[in-house]
Amino acid sequence: MAKFDHTITVAKAKTSVDKLWFTQGDTARYLGVSVRTVSRLRESGKLPYCQMERLILIKKDDIDHMVERYRVY
Repeated sequence: MAKFDHTITVAKAKTSVDKLWFTQGDTARYLGVSVRTVSRLRESGKLPYCQMERLILIKKDDIDHMVERYRVY
């Protein structure tokens, strides 16, 4: 039984929230917006990203910083 509990814990640790780099789709789900909105944020310079060939990756810390930067108090 203990092994089963450990397996569940490991599986939970691999959710997208624990990743360092997100795809555009991951980013859209994380923010609750469309992929097109993520593209607009990238194109406007509000959201830094890394592009390797056709793969676009966005660092989770950059997403969190962007949200804090545009937060309205």
